[in-house]
Amino acid sequence: MVIAQPAASLELLTRKQAARLLGIGLKTLDRLVREGRLRHIKAGARILRFRPTDIEFFLDESACNSTAKEID
Repeated sequence: MVIAQPAASLELLTRKQAARLLGIGLKTLDRLVREGRLRHIKAGARILRFRPTDIEFFLDESACNSTAKEID
């Protein structure tokens, strides 16, 4: 069974678009990917793409982690 998804959920972001959404530079984005902190899709040997939902998840997790650190 195939479940249809809205076209918007199937769109993938480039490195530049993902970095812009996160408010970070490309080098920082690459570091987050290398460290395994930001989910990505390999679209080729040197091509990375990002799901908007993964960017949102990263932002939510980062906000939760920074809030927890402030409480300690």
